[in-house]
Amino acid sequence: MKPAEEVGEFYGYTFSVLVGKLLMGTQVGVGSSYHRNPMMAGKEAASRAIAQACIECPDFVVMFATVGYRQELLLKSVREATGNAPLIGCSGAGVIAQGVADESNFAVTVLVIKSDEMHFAHGL
Repeated sequence: MKPAEEVGEFYGYTFSVLVGKLLMGTQVGVGSSYHRNPMMAGKEAASRAIAQACIECPDFVVMFATVGYRQELLLKSVREATGNAPLIGCSGAGVIAQGVADESNFAVTVLVIKSDEMHFAHGL
């Protein structure tokens, strides 16, 4: 006999409940900020990404930022907001995200991923 399965939808994502357990799959969120203070911008972008993904702490983080920020402070704030999850990224002349292409000196975009299907590693 197969376990009962219910299928539903939450924020546009389809989910299955199998034997009373939510099967997570992979959740992704993107957040951006244009605040000039690097500590505020990093926290804001990361918080928005986490909220969009409907998660508490990501497994992996990708960050892109423009060059106007003190990069070490921006990185510190994103790492604090994401629970020091593994992070990759870079600075550049602009950022591109959902409906956003910004080449100003103060723009940061954060992508967060949480998954029980994929595992992440990074290195130098």
